[in-house]
Amino acid sequence: MSCSERNGAGSARVGNVDGRIRALCSIFSNVNPARYAYETRSVRLGGHATSIRLEAAFWQILEEIAAAQDVSVGRLLTQLHDEVLRFDGEVNNFASLLRCACLTYVGDVRDNVTLSQNLRDQARRDFTFVERPRPPRAA
Repeated sequence: MSCSERNGAGSARVGNVDGRIRALCSIFSNVNPARYAYETRSVRLGGHATSIRLEAAFWQILEEIAAAQDVSVGRLLTQLHDEVLRFDGEVNNFASLLRCACLTYVGDVRDNVTLSQNLRDQARRDFTFVERPRPPRAA
């Protein structure tokens, strides 16, 4: 049943339930279509070129997460991919994992100062490049 059908003639209205249903429906139905349009991006994971297709809103969140960790989106995705391989031995449905990671970030991390700081601290450890010692210059 659609929002308009729930609010049609003859529907039971208790208190301001009718207005709340309309407000809730407009929050979801008035989303800018550009936010849920698919975007496909080429990335290199595990040394292999591949593409990932996500809704634009998820790419925006991934960009925010990467920026908070001071890395590129590609580097963030590589790190996540490598971690999943280490923990699970294989990567099944990486795009869904990315969507869930975005929801976790928005729901649990973004506005939590402690978790945000922990994420930045972990990123400093994970994304720090160890410079190889340079050979001595020939005289």
